[in-house]
Amino acid sequence: MSTQLNLNELRQRLIQKNNEMRWFGSLNGIVITEIGDGYCRAYADITEDSFGPFGQVHSGVLCTLMDDLAAMAAAGTGRGSVTVNGKNDYFTPVTRPCRLEGISQLEGETGLTCTYHTAVYQDNVLVASGTYTFYRMEDLTHR
Repeated sequence: MSTQLNLNELRQRLIQKNNEMRWFGSLNGIVITEIGDGYCRAYADITEDSFGPFGQVHSGVLCTLMDDLAAMAAAGTGRGSVTVNGKNDYFTPVTRPCRLEGISQLEGETGLTCTYHTAVYQDNVLVASGTYTFYRMEDLTHR
């Protein structure tokens, strides 16, 4: 027998599950803080383990943060999804351990796809941004 969740319950479960699981995002210091109607907020505590050989945070860490932000914003609508496309731009190198903060917001949607714009900041300075498109799948409110 399945249970019907409302969107607020689903969003809280998504936050809890993502922050308690040991997965690729959490291993990179990512913590989801808020999922709302068409958006998600998160942060990543950057340590020296996140740096590449040239003394900057590896772009893969930034990409993971942006993809996770967009994916959780998409899931917060009540439907599962898979990433179809992601495009990132990197503006300012991160050269020291810090906390990066990010937000992803709905840019547009159709019945089968949705697109989110994501931005990552260090001390209120834009570090990177990305646009992610997802193919929508199953209803997540029936579990």
